[in-house]
Amino acid sequence: MDLRERLSLRLQARQLDRALAAGASAADSPQLARRAAALVRADARTELAASLRRLARGDGRTSFGNRVGAAPAQADEVRQDLERLAARLLEPGPVATRGVALTQELLTDGAGPLFWTESADDLGARLRTVLEALEPRDSDQKPEMEGRPR
Repeated sequence: MDLRERLSLRLQARQLDRALAAGASAADSPQLARRAAALVRADARTELAASLRRLARGDGRTSFGNRVGAAPAQADEVRQDLERLAARLLEPGPVATRGVALTQELLTDGAGPLFWTESADDLGARLRTVLEALEPRDSDQKPEMEGRPR
């Protein structure tokens, strides 16, 4: 992949993440396939898990540079779900791209339940949905993973 393709992919990352989180198939386009591969890589999963664990500890910031810290009361209420999600991302073996994209979306959506106390979404329910979405389905064309998270 040349520099232009990498830059284009980076600029489209949020849009591609939304599409994958909504259930788009990585096979739908070369851009989705590349983004899906990047999301399920071991280093990406490790970074997401580290951010979730920092929130579970109450550090209030993710590694994505969000200026708004997670709402502490909400993070406290779902500490176990944050830890479970982080642990699942770190497990060896396949994960579904949609689940990783949902995790990314959760951690970067400043108007979502993790960062905004007025969000209509229930944070605990959303975390459990994300955790369930990480599990590959039999209908998935192939296991989506690369390497073992650290």
